[in-house]
Amino acid sequence: MADETVSHGDIYRALGILEGKLDSLGQQLTQKHNDLGDAFRRLNELEKSVAKWAGIALACSVVIPVLITAATPRLHFGNPPEAHSAQVR
Repeated sequence: MADETVSHGDIYRALGILEGKLDSLGQQLTQKHNDLGDAFRRLNELEKSVAKWAGIALACSVVIPVLITAATPRLHFGNPPEAHSAQVR
């Protein structure tokens, strides 16, 4: 092989390049970690909102039929009140 000499300067330069790459990777990892934390926080807020609206929808699905059933004898769908009360009896 040919005379390949490596000086201390070459070694320090290579170590500097590796150190720079490591620092860059560490910053990227920190940024990804922060992004992931933000995504999970937003997902948690969305799940809470969906649960709230699902509860409201469930309550409405129970209350509205009960109200309609209770109000049906009092509603006169185009019939005069006298005719309706005669049909009910």
